[in-house]
Amino acid sequence: MQKILKAIYDGELRIAESRDASTPEYRSAMTRFTHVQEKIMDALPREQRGLVEELSMASADVNGIVCQQDFERGYQLGALLMLAAFTGPLELG
Repeated sequence: MQKILKAIYDGELRIAESRDASTPEYRSAMTRFTHVQEKIMDALPREQRGLVEELSMASADVNGIVCQQDFERGYQLGALLMLAAFTGPLELG
């Protein structure tokens, strides 16, 4: 337990930076995203293409917030499950 707490404190354990971009699902989604973004960029006049970049950045910000909230809720749920496992009554079938 001490090792994981030290790793978290020292910034060595960062869940947000440990994405697996090598999965087929991730690669497929990223390819699709890139393809659609390029089609939109090609369809827009040059002076409006910055809006696509702004939209992409805003979407990434929202996604980051949602991921952080999901992680926090998942962590809390895991802690509650552990608490229930150790403090709840033992029921035998």
